[in-house]
Amino acid sequence: MKKRGLGLSIFLLCIALVQYFGFRSDQASDHRHNYLAPMKQSWLKEAQPIPLDAFELVDTQGGPFRPADLKGRWHIVLFGYTHCPDVCPTTLRILAQALDALKQAGQSPVPRALFISVDPERDNLSRLSAYLAEIHKEIVGLTGTESGLRHLLHTLKSDFKIETLQGEISVNHPTPLFLIDPLGRYIGLFTHPQQSVKLKEDIHRALEENPVPTDGR
Repeated sequence: MKKRGLGLSIFLLCIALVQYFGFRSDQASDHRHNYLAPMKQSWLKEAQPIPLDAFELVDTQGGPFRPADLKGRWHIVLFGYTHCPDVCPTTLRILAQALDALKQAGQSPVPRALFISVDPERDNLSRLSAYLAEIHKEIVGLTGTESGLRHLLHTLKSDFKIETLQGEISVNHPTPLFLIDPLGRYIGLFTHPQQSVKLKEDIHRALEENPVPTDGR
């Protein structure tokens, strides 16, 4: 009986160690992305629209971009950086395909896409412009100071982090797409999209379910 009990204890300990190190490995492999991890639901609406606090960014032409520039049109916002190896370019292409498909289907209005770099030290305006030109000519590139970027992301209930790990720059950033209505309010988000067809349907549904009040409230 004692040997059987000892064997069972060793077996359970092995399972615990496998689970622990497996979790740690998953955590380590994902250190470059995802403060907000993808979830099963795609469109997640806020209980109430959230007005954005004052902020100032800069576009790829060197001009200022402020909350007033969001007024009068729907926007979908993605945060990332041009050195991103996989998530950012993949998500941008999926978003571009979804928006093009909405146009072809006669959707009106079609949101404008904004890509905001959270890595302003490496992503100067010319690099950001060239990067987006290879993906889609209508995606607007923006960046700003670290404090300005962080302030905007906090309004969107998110954050980013840049650090150096083993000599390499690591950038953690949110992967969802944030939907801003024509009144400049944060409405909700699309979790990390996997397919342009599904994202197209989700964007259409979100716009249909969230008409902008004509009285501005």
